[in-house]
Amino acid sequence: MKRLFLAIQLVSFAIASCFAIAFAAPEKTLNASQPQNANTVQAQKAKKKTASKAAKKAPGATLQAKATSTATANSAAKNETIAPQTTLKNEVAAVSAQKPAKKFSALFGLSRANSLNDYNDGTEQASWDTTFLFGYKLSDSYSTSAVIERSDDIKNSENSDWAAAAVRLSHSPISILSDNMTIAPRLSMGLPISKAQRFASFQTSLGLSARFSANSEKLFSKKLSLSSGLGVTRSFHQYDTATSGAVNTQYSSTQDINVGWAFTESFGLSLEVIHYNTWSYQGTMKEAYSHSQELGYAVNSQFSVAMGHAIGRRDVWNSDGSNYDYKLIDEDNSLVYGSLTYTY
Repeated sequence: MKRLFLAIQLVSFAIASCFAIAFAAPEKTLNASQPQNANTVQAQKAKKKTASKAAKKAPGATLQAKATSTATANSAAKNETIAPQTTLKNEVAAVSAQKPAKKFSALFGLSRANSLNDYNDGTEQASWDTTFLFGYKLSDSYSTSAVIERSDDIKNSENSDWAAAAVRLSHSPISILSDNMTIAPRLSMGLPISKAQRFASFQTSLGLSARFSANSEKLFSKKLSLSSGLGVTRSFHQYDTATSGAVNTQYSSTQDINVGWAFTESFGLSLEVIHYNTWSYQGTMKEAYSHSQELGYAVNSQFSVAMGHAIGRRDVWNSDGSNYDYKLIDEDNSLVYGSLTYTY
């Protein structure tokens, strides 16, 4: 409970700071750079209205990936198995939804994470985690982005390190199934940036993913948002094994489900479950999972805050592979966090 109170205090401070910024500086007005005909203006207004609804559906969506990112990065540091695409998800889509008219977009996220329990045995996790994203809209259909994440260990500064980095090419959502759903495909390339990756002789990775999102207009309530993601990644290493002796991962896949509920236009809840499959260079397959729950509040179109809980990446099977080892609640592998995100 002490960690939960800490997260609440951090989010309260972030909310107060955001309100101060929001009331201190008026919002910028949009200026047209060149004349446009009536049809173009009307189409842009309709597009902005649709994007605004999508952004307000789940205010915590821009931070949802952060809890998973923190937990996965901590797990990767222990196992020295690197799959950067699994830790980086939908920031570009969130930025594009909030600022559809801009060619250039950026996102900065700051999160304070702690283990749910401190057993005073040196196993507690406590860190400041940051996310930097830079996106550029190539056309109405395509955009490119670069993402980099860093984790600074509060207990032991020697463990501080860059967590993951990737560059991506994304396609805007495409309507399918009679406009009942959209699909957003993406190509990704992971970059070697962390100590754990160097120890694993990681060189790069190539990933293909797609996000399926239900049309909220077709659901029983417009407050509900449903989406699912599928992704496959091929990693490349100089050696089959890391310096620690751990076997490196050659192929990996992820499947996730995200459910959101907007209590108001600015305040919402999101739940996410992720399933992982990894195959080593020797062909050995492993399964793992993680899940997170988050409350998010959008102060305005640029600032949002959140607090949540995440279960770090856990193996599905027990050590001998004979039985499932799924735990809905795992206090030894739980993180609580508070987050602040700025979107440009």
